[in-house]
Amino acid sequence: MTRPAASVAVIQMSSASALRPCLEALRRQTLSDLEIVVTHDPTIHAAPFDDFPEVRFVANTNQRSTLELASAAIRNTRGRKVLLTKDCCTPEPDWAYRMTEALDGPASAVGGAIDVDPDASALEWAFWIVDLHPFASPLPDDVAPAISVFNAGYRRDDLDAIEDVWREHFQESAVHDALVARRGPLRFVSAARVLVHKDVTLASALAERYTLGKTFAAKRLESASSRQRLLWRLGAPAIPALTLSRILRRSVATPKIARRMIRGAGPLSAVLVARAMGEWIGYLEDR
Repeated sequence: MTRPAASVAVIQMSSASALRPCLEALRRQTLSDLEIVVTHDPTIHAAPFDDFPEVRFVANTNQRSTLELASAAIRNTRGRKVLLTKDCCTPEPDWAYRMTEALDGPASAVGGAIDVDPDASALEWAFWIVDLHPFASPLPDDVAPAISVFNAGYRRDDLDAIEDVWREHFQESAVHDALVARRGPLRFVSAARVLVHKDVTLASALAERYTLGKTFAAKRLESASSRQRLLWRLGAPAIPALTLSRILRRSVATPKIARRMIRGAGPLSAVLVARAMGEWIGYLEDR
């Protein structure tokens, strides 16, 4: 079987209706010979199998975390280059072309811009901006301090070389650290943009960000020293202020973030506290 030039691994965490805009956008990509693989848990989320015959849907039963679904999605791709995104993302038409072109360069991995849908509510904007503000456009076409699985690209050979790091749980910071150690810096691709969208209620937004905080803490603690554990426990209550200061700094370079912060101040404060509480509880529960 001929190996495709590139594959897109899509992590499905939401409903079939939420996934549809992502797949329709991938169907319109300017890059030909593009394999698309979606990993989902059929006990939680259905997938629109009949409407997208060109897409391969891989059932990953009872593996609900993003880390597990990302690993399974990548394992089931065959392309020489692997692009990773989530069902809540709508890539622009030239996204796949821009990402694969960038992977011809020296970067160990590449990541593109991640913007919140302009029509998003104040709550939805706050839900996403807490974690994605470092990747809001404009981005420089330069070395990246980090990239996100919402919009990332890798070479198959490089992933194969560090398979033990990601085969079961694709924890992005661990994977990217291993790639940087092997090949050198990550890089941004400013023109390879996706829009994120997700309808959330206040209760679901707070619950998801709380859970994300706990998950982040658990992974961080795996290789932490006793001193680091103590510092994180003591410093966790300051996380909302620290995160807000980072968002404010980012807003200086990104006027659209500054404008949205005015009407999103209430939801943003609530989401920041939920995220920090989850992380703090994660540190406190560590034994």
